[in-house]
Amino acid sequence: MSFNTIVIWLLQSPFHGLMSRNTVLIGYDGRKTGKRYNVPVNFVRVAGEDGDHLLITSERGRTWWRNLRGGSPVELRLQGTRLTATARTLEEIQEVEDGLMTYFVYAPGSTRYFNVGLDEGGGPRRNDVARVAQERVIIEVDLTQT
Repeated sequence: MSFNTIVIWLLQSPFHGLMSRNTVLIGYDGRKTGKRYNVPVNFVRVAGEDGDHLLITSERGRTWWRNLRGGSPVELRLQGTRLTATARTLEEIQEVEDGLMTYFVYAPGSTRYFNVGLDEGGGPRRNDVARVAQERVIIEVDLTQT
């Protein structure tokens, strides 16, 4: 049994609270295969003027997020609630930098994981964020369409 299998089971169970504060289960259909995939990923929830959305980051070398290009319907298991939403990928370096800056504002402790230092004001160092943006993409999930 893989670690992801255990996390998926946990997120779908009454015990989801052990992980669901910052981990969501995202379900999507493969573009080529049509096969259903469920992937547990870390997220931050961002309140925006146009409604809430989730920001998820993934390594560019991974392939799962490519199924979400161009906007894609997804099913979420978010903090014990099943939702449908729309996800899109941010791949352009400047979009990823901006997304990471927002990610770090909402999850400042994650700067350590990404090896991003803090500036004099306590915010993430822009040059470190630019480095990370070369290696990452952002998946933005719009919760207003749930």
